[in-house]
Amino acid sequence: MAELGISGYAQLMKQQKNPFERRMQTTAGVISSMPKDGGITGLEGIGKLPLLYALGRDQAQAEEFDQQQTGKEDTYLGNVLKMEQEKSIQDRKDKAMKNFFEMAKIDADAANQMIAKDPLLQETLSPGFRVKEKIDKDQWMTVEGFSADGQSKTTYQLNLQALGLARDKLKEQGVTGTPTLDQVADAMPPGFAFKMTGAAKAADNKEQTDKPQSQAVKDPSSPTGWSWLTEQGNMLQGAPDPTKAKEKISITTGNPDKDRRYEVTLRKEFEGAPIVKSFDTIRQQTSRMESVVNQLQDPKNRTKQNFIALDQSLIMVFNKMLDDMSAVREGEYARTIQNSPILSRVIGKMDQIRSGGAGFTNDERKAIITLGRDFYRDAKALYDNHSEEYKRIASETGADANRVVINRKGGGNRISGGGNTGGGGQPKTASDFFKKKKGL
Repeated sequence: MAELGISGYAQLMKQQKNPFERRMQTTAGVISSMPKDGGITGLEGIGKLPLLYALGRDQAQAEEFDQQQTGKEDTYLGNVLKMEQEKSIQDRKDKAMKNFFEMAKIDADAANQMIAKDPLLQETLSPGFRVKEKIDKDQWMTVEGFSADGQSKTTYQLNLQALGLARDKLKEQGVTGTPTLDQVADAMPPGFAFKMTGAAKAADNKEQTDKPQSQAVKDPSSPTGWSWLTEQGNMLQGAPDPTKAKEKISITTGNPDKDRRYEVTLRKEFEGAPIVKSFDTIRQQTSRMESVVNQLQDPKNRTKQNFIALDQSLIMVFNKMLDDMSAVREGEYARTIQNSPILSRVIGKMDQIRSGGAGFTNDERKAIITLGRDFYRDAKALYDNHSEEYKRIASETGADANRVVINRKGGGNRISGGGNTGGGGQPKTASDFFKKKKGL
């Protein structure tokens, strides 16, 4: 049995403009289309998958297998293609929804025309969904859609900032398919969805005459400055200010365990970001580097072994700076490293130092320490921006920001140190390295 290179198959899927064309559905077609660096290799199959068992040593065996599989939907390749198709559809739906909401901020009629022309929007939005008033600056939108009976229509004012919470609640409730507008509105947090069933009249307040029923209206006598205007025209004090939606979104459920699980989920999402993982590694390495440099401030610690330890820590920091997977290398600092005149000299010495050879020169140590500190500074700036964003998300959704973003202390702190180059070669004595108090 021959082996189908998985990486090659992945490349092939990306190269096809239409991955579901006929030649992609046959073993022979896959084999003939595989890139050279990821094609058919070896004599052992991967697992007991039908497609891989079909990859014989000659074209005839592969074609015979294809004929046997024609019309079957449960083949390995068929399932792969099906998953790719489903993902493609979901991606298109997400893009269509994003474009729809952007248009709804500009023109309600144009947004409705998008619904009429796009089947994906029709499948995603509630039945009969139509924009009556465009999205305002506070994210409020007036919409209508069919009720549960599928005949009558209801009209709501919805605040889009809480749609994500409504979606999660509907999912928890086990709602399948496309929810009705009533279901969406019921799942919204209090103060973020108002049903409009006609013109209510509040006799005691002329300003509120003809306001939509079941809506929050300004009320100076209310503790919050807002009150509910009910269908009967009565005022119920204490409604949240709908223009400050972000301040009112909360995930508090009354169940401390559930709220804590949300915080844990948010923290895992934060900690899993590449910049956080990269920053933790950089912080540990630069902390070790600075610790050794600090020790060498004391003349009695300036031993050969301590200089070896410093050089080893410098190698670790430098390797991280050159790591193409590092989340920090996208900034200007990456170009600084690449353009450093000392770069080639340092790289050439790394293997030599690892095998017990002569260490770095003072010039090289000074350059790497400076680059390491700059590298830590840039990584920390990216980390700080990332953490501030998650603190904001936590505060806006009712979570404890201190339990989402765990404080990180230490590592990479700028210190004062020496820095005499000693003529470009190895220092004649250990004290030569820290003779001066500037530059390092």
